[in-house]
Amino acid sequence: MNQSMERANHICLLIVTAIVITFSLHFTKDVLVPLAFSLVIYEALLPIVHFLERRWRVPPVLAALFSFIVFLGIMLLMIVFVTNTVGDIVKLSELYKAKFASAGVDLMNLAGNFGMEKSQAGMIGVLKELPILGTVKSFALNLADFVGQLSLVVLLVGYLIFGGRTGFPKKHFFVEVNEKISKYLATKFISSFVTAILVATILAFAEADLILAFALLTFILNFIPSIGSVIATLLPLPIIALKFGFGFKFMACMLLIGGIQFTIGNVLEPKVMGNNLNLHPIAILCFLLFWGIVWGVPGMFLAVPITASLKILLEKMDTTRPFARLLEGKLS
Repeated sequence: MNQSMERANHICLLIVTAIVITFSLHFTKDVLVPLAFSLVIYEALLPIVHFLERRWRVPPVLAALFSFIVFLGIMLLMIVFVTNTVGDIVKLSELYKAKFASAGVDLMNLAGNFGMEKSQAGMIGVLKELPILGTVKSFALNLADFVGQLSLVVLLVGYLIFGGRTGFPKKHFFVEVNEKISKYLATKFISSFVTAILVATILAFAEADLILAFALLTFILNFIPSIGSVIATLLPLPIIALKFGFGFKFMACMLLIGGIQFTIGNVLEPKVMGNNLNLHPIAILCFLLFWGIVWGVPGMFLAVPITASLKILLEKMDTTRPFARLLEGKLS
């Protein structure tokens, strides 16, 4: 009886602790999200630093400086690219607003052939009043706020990369995290980049609009497991449909982009990555939903690195090792 009560108390304490930690993570996300992104970027830069140190015998300070300059260059290019892309979207928003209204009228006429009557003037008014431009401008403002937070991320990455990385034993927790997360990020970066290039090529042959914007979104969204590739596949389709209709170009783009996403994400990427993280797909999906609820969209990007780090930490303690095996999909 006493053992049953003690076990129930432990379970209740674990549940309360988990709830308190979850609320703490949610209310401190303004500080923790930039820190988490900084750690992930640091892990992504480590292979470059190690390569320069071991292969070319570059002094650690110079290797860190070169990696940091590469990071700053990529950030500046992305800021310039995103700014120009938002400007193009704002310019095209009115054009696609008119096309959307025209498509709505065509659908209404089609519905009329099946006996469904509705005022054409009223429908056109509703479609024209859709806040497309306002939504785009709101997105641009949110994007500007995100770019403003990058300054904090840059400072944290600089502190991490110049702060020293020696003194840990070979099997230390941080060393294992560095190895596994760095390999995952390197593989994901290359696969996402190749996917974005192929998607941009397909859209260029189809003469679609906003090609670079969709290529950038494809690259970024592929870092979200499972859901990101689906969203990246669907995003260009409405623009293609409004410009060319639901004909051959629409079907070809849908099939080719979907085929590329499936082949790279489900065939090539797992072969290259192997069992590096040892995470079951169900565990990844559950933590993807959890971090999405706690930290929103940034949490979905960080779900896999955080879950992999948590699994390594759980493996280090006997009492929590069963939870680590559960994340691998092993029930015993």
